[in-house]
Amino acid sequence: METTSTGSSRQRSSVATIDLDALDCTICYNPLQPPVFQCGVGHVICSSCHGKLLDTSRCHMCSRDGGYRRCVAVDHILYAITVPCPNAAHGCAARTPYHDSHGHAAGCPHAPCFCPEPGCGFAAGATAALLAHFTGTHGWPATVMWRRRAAVGVPLQEGKRVLSLLDDDGRGSHLFLLNVAQAGEAGLVGTVLAVEAAAAAAAHGHGDAPRFECKVSFDRRGTGWRQSSTFGVRSTNLSGGLPADGFAFVAPNPPPAAASVTITLFDISSGEPGSALRPVLPRSRRSRTRLSATTTAAVAVFLR
Repeated sequence: METTSTGSSRQRSSVATIDLDALDCTICYNPLQPPVFQCGVGHVICSSCHGKLLDTSRCHMCSRDGGYRRCVAVDHILYAITVPCPNAAHGCAARTPYHDSHGHAAGCPHAPCFCPEPGCGFAAGATAALLAHFTGTHGWPATVMWRRRAAVGVPLQEGKRVLSLLDDDGRGSHLFLLNVAQAGEAGLVGTVLAVEAAAAAAAHGHGDAPRFECKVSFDRRGTGWRQSSTFGVRSTNLSGGLPADGFAFVAPNPPPAAASVTITLFDISSGEPGSALRPVLPRSRRSRTRLSATTTAAVAVFLR
């Protein structure tokens, strides 16, 4: 923990050991949030708890009359005591007041994502590091997809596959995980997950709403049999492993040799509710087709 004192002409920092209990509210036991209120004996409470007290004429701990008064000195101390971001190991250099550390961590752009493999424990704040771990340590195959390319072929099989969606300039990558598992007589079940920290999803103003939509279509050539599923792609940092309820589509078991499976990912982060979604077409057809303004990007994955 670092304590910082400021004066008219200088600022100095030093490392000190502080009992964190002394910085907690005596009612809610959470970090004291300025403005702080103090009784005559010195018991301190945060402003939110002060506003909830039924009787503010006496201290809730020592019952001393006189109630509470603002303690500006403690406010200054709280602002002066800073702690490093818990994501410092992943590249965050921010230091925040102790009472606001959780608020910063919730929106930190360096918040890590995790490896879902049981017992692994790997975490990384950068997409490239996570991609390298998935492919290098666990040997999961990876497919690079470009926003302006309509399709890329991957086999339909049990296991995990990493999908990396890139802009045309190779930047702005999004990491997806295609997970396919056997479900007995039901066949193969699978899903597509967007791997990103919660802060990244919140930064786009969607909260828990999906930023991507996925359409899975099955087509058995020559028979006329078709099946499709459309679902919102869940964003997750995989801190709890793969979601237990995350399967969103069912594939035939065994997959017919003449069947093709198409997965289309739509970027709907800038779309409007109710707007039609269509994939971006190859350049040769784009001039003859007018796309909705909301379909800023899409990419199709064919599973054969």
